[in-house]
Amino acid sequence: NLRWQAGTLGLGDKSVPRLASANCAARYSVAGLRAHHSVAAADSSQSRAAMAAEPKVKPGLWARFNSALDRLNLRVNDSAFGRYFQIEARKSTLTQELRAGIVCFLTVAYIIPVNSGILADTGGTCEPAIDCNAGLYEAIGDNCKFADAVSNPEWAACIMELKSNLISATCIAACIGTFLMAVVANFPVAVAPAMGVNAYFSYTVVGFMGTGRISYEAALAAAFVEGLIFIFVTVVGLRAIFMELIPRNLLYATGTGIGCFLAFIGLQKSEGLGIVTYDGATLVTIGGCLEPQRVHMYSMSDPDAYWHDFCWQAWRDGVTSSDLTCGTCNRAYDYFVNTIGLAVPVNLVEACQEYVFSFSPDGNIAPGVQLGLPARSSNYGC
Repeated sequence: NLRWQAGTLGLGDKSVPRLASANCAARYSVAGLRAHHSVAAADSSQSRAAMAAEPKVKPGLWARFNSALDRLNLRVNDSAFGRYFQIEARKSTLTQELRAGIVCFLTVAYIIPVNSGILADTGGTCEPAIDCNAGLYEAIGDNCKFADAVSNPEWAACIMELKSNLISATCIAACIGTFLMAVVANFPVAVAPAMGVNAYFSYTVVGFMGTGRISYEAALAAAFVEGLIFIFVTVVGLRAIFMELIPRNLLYATGTGIGCFLAFIGLQKSEGLGIVTYDGATLVTIGGCLEPQRVHMYSMSDPDAYWHDFCWQAWRDGVTSSDLTCGTCNRAYDYFVNTIGLAVPVNLVEACQEYVFSFSPDGNIAPGVQLGLPARSSNYGC
């Protein structure tokens, strides 16, 4: 056969060994391939038999829970609810949105107590003539609102009721704003009262317990008008134009400044940790002192401080006759002699009681003197 193949191919007898070697290699290759297929078939049969013999394991509780959540997410994505909020288009799921909503709520929930506490420092709708202790109001007038809760429990109760109302108002406003943002704007953003604005409202515009230049009601009216202006600016599209006109670095600086302001409020005592306190020289200093060592700061005018010190010394020493020639008597001499018309020597005990701190209806009060407690700050010092 090999010689016949050599003759057919036009080769000589010398080519017969090479043809024999090639045929042998081909024969072994075919045999090896057949053997490989036979082994593979046998292994496949054994694998199918082993898989059939193995017992089927049911998925665990966690796996079934995840499978149920996957089915729920698919159904929600295909529903009208999912299509309206574009859950699948935004590459999200219902469970992911629920987790994001919980995180968002926990992030902004601090505004509920903090906003009410800051706004309550204005005194709100509490009126000293109505809500203060009657005896305390008769003695010191509107300054009764600076008294503590022990001596003036009626005012403290009014402030607590005000805080409760502000908490309800904060929650309702945040709920309405967030609902409209979700349903109307279809935008996943929570809306709540802003911290920077309420602090400015309370401590700059109205002032602590109404010591500012604008009343609580007038400031609320201004805030309402401000809201209407913002709505108008947003509806007509001016807000987007203004945002584009503001430089990017100014936006970053504004956000940073508001963040530092909020951190400063959080470090104070009134609504925070009490780490930063008041200082007469540097305005702020490190606090952190213990509760028994904390004292509130009080604001007094120079005439008020002068007469308190002058008359206290006169009452302490029982000065019934003075020619007002001491180094600190210039203001007292000008008031008692030039303004009131008293003749020297002056009985300072009676003069202070009648013409400086008079509680009688027809008595006089020295210029700049404030009866009762001075204005108390919401912060404290050590």
